[in-house]
Amino acid sequence: HYVAVSIENPNRGLTAAGPVSFFTNAGTSKETLPDFVFKHFYANKKMTLSPRFLLRQFDLTDSTTGQGGTAMAWAAALSGSFKAGPARFTATFMYGDGVGRYGGLGNIGGAGLTATNDVETVGFMSVNGGVTFTLTDTVKWAVGAGWAENDDDGYTGTDAILTANATNTAMGYHTNLKWAVTPSFEWAIGVGYYQREVMDGTEG
Repeated sequence: HYVAVSIENPNRGLTAAGPVSFFTNAGTSKETLPDFVFKHFYANKKMTLSPRFLLRQFDLTDSTTGQGGTAMAWAAALSGSFKAGPARFTATFMYGDGVGRYGGLGNIGGAGLTATNDVETVGFMSVNGGVTFTLTDTVKWAVGAGWAENDDDGYTGTDAILTANATNTAMGYHTNLKWAVTPSFEWAIGVGYYQREVMDGTEG
């Protein structure tokens, strides 16, 4: 068992620091409070289990009018793994509101300003999983997949803040082969395939 607490740089992610075209009004941020992350980790010879919790604040202001406000955001996640013979299975589930850059693939927005300059956060959910096979004492092969979704109320709702270019869903698949040349040196080769759909339905 161990417990960890971290105080993170409160970068808003894809509001001002990333593609502002994802938001109808990205605004500016004071970033007055850090992000807080709390984690508990448990492990035994067969399994691991780790719940995590994120708490953050958005403090946004319209660059033209000077109006804005604050909103609290949060996320909860649960990760685990289980060993069965030469295979180790892993999975992570995350759900929250205003997750932003903590959402994995780096194309998830956190919060923005409505037409009336109120701060609105974006709901988010993701599921990731995979399996790693121990082929020899020095070679392992892993395959996995992940899915993430922004709440489309941020685009279609009465307090919409997202543009048609904002991410609606994202899906990724990957595999890699790892070779431990020595106990402290490892080579790996991998390949991934990723799909993304934005709010207006465009896919790529």
